[in-house]
Amino acid sequence: MRTLPALTVGAALCASLMAPAVHAQPTTEGLNFIVIYTDDQGYNDLGSYGSPYIRTPHLDKMADEGIRFTDFYVMSGKCSPSRAALLTGSYPRRVSMQYRVVMDRDKHGLHPDEVTIAKQLKKAGYRTSLIGKWHLGHAEPALLPLNQGFDSFFGLPYSNDMKLSPLLTLSPDYVRRPDDAPGVHFQKRGNPQGVLMEGNEVIEYPTDQSMLTQRLTERAIDFITQDSNDPFFLYLAHPMPHVPVDASPAFKGKSAFGPYGDAVEELDWSVGEILNTLKAHDLADNTVVVYASDNGPWGYGEAPDARVGRADPLRGSKGSQYEGGFRVPALIWAPKFIAPKVHEGIVSNMDLLPTFSKLAGVPLPADRPIDGVDIWPLLTSPDTQVSSHEAIYFYESRHGTMAGVRWEDWKYLEIAEERNGPKVPQLYNLKTDIAESNNLISKHPERAATMKAMMARFDARMEQEARPHFVSQQ
Repeated sequence: MRTLPALTVGAALCASLMAPAVHAQPTTEGLNFIVIYTDDQGYNDLGSYGSPYIRTPHLDKMADEGIRFTDFYVMSGKCSPSRAALLTGSYPRRVSMQYRVVMDRDKHGLHPDEVTIAKQLKKAGYRTSLIGKWHLGHAEPALLPLNQGFDSFFGLPYSNDMKLSPLLTLSPDYVRRPDDAPGVHFQKRGNPQGVLMEGNEVIEYPTDQSMLTQRLTERAIDFITQDSNDPFFLYLAHPMPHVPVDASPAFKGKSAFGPYGDAVEELDWSVGEILNTLKAHDLADNTVVVYASDNGPWGYGEAPDARVGRADPLRGSKGSQYEGGFRVPALIWAPKFIAPKVHEGIVSNMDLLPTFSKLAGVPLPADRPIDGVDIWPLLTSPDTQVSSHEAIYFYESRHGTMAGVRWEDWKYLEIAEERNGPKVPQLYNLKTDIAESNNLISKHPERAATMKAMMARFDARMEQEARPHFVSQQ
């Protein structure tokens, strides 16, 4: 795998991939962008990633027609930090969102002064919408999507296993559904789950979770097909397959992988509906579609009665600093621009903001560092090995402390192998040991020491450069 110097990665990436063009590349002016983000979906949960149980024909076709990434990283093993990295193009530590997820009574969130993908694209006249899960703060309107660059928001303020927060505002037309209504799930303490919002107000609680994927898909199609000449950015953040998993009657009980498989197969249907809509409205040649999970699966289950996903052949799951927590299935589809390939170089969810910004002709903010890089040259090159980052750093999401680094094919960790156990230095060669089963630290102490020092330097820089943490005073 070819890697690039960290300090010059953007320029080096472009220079290393540029070659004399036989034909002029089609213009990227006015490209539409769709990011489909699922919740807690495992690396092994798509047919194109090897699932023997779950049928994903639309996603597999998307992979065949676009790019399937083998080493796509999100910047946290938990929801809120991962979504902060996606939308800001920065490490969660840099935007002070590296800690645990935002819970229903929490008052912290993504700082309203942060620059999101939506804010960037609005500078170029884009219409923007978040349909689905937010999970970056809800204690006051300043933390919600309408103040973070989105023209509209229809979805959940946080995960689908959380109850109604007293910090949220109820719509005058708010619907309190009966606890025994279809699609209602409960927490162990007896609280119903699933809060549905429109804009800054709660419109329904508890929502029918069996119909969430269908309702969000219908809203997404409505947004895509609006009568407008403006380019658009759609962030379709499905709450599924986060537990409690559910699916509509058309998919319930149909998968060989139990309720979890039902939910994923309905997500696959949703992707098919989105791509078919683009084709039917002559938008396929002018739209970039990204599909990824926010982090690894909740845990492991066994077919046919699995409740949660799988990350095979990776070690670990959601919340872990092993590969199963951070490395996720990811696809990019733009058939007019991108030739099909399987890309083995390191790519990050932080790279989407600078890539979309460059394509839309919007300069990156000059008043703050952005950790992602423009990967368009990488995407449009036949090269399958080049990485957008020489090194990727991992923070654990419970306390927000530095936990590890991947440097080219090597990964160094300082984490507890068991909950509340002592931290154990670990070194793995991911090229020969993707399952992180053979700790090589005794054989390569110099490499381990070098990577430990890299972590310390990076963490010190993040500490110095981190932007303010935001806690609502309301």
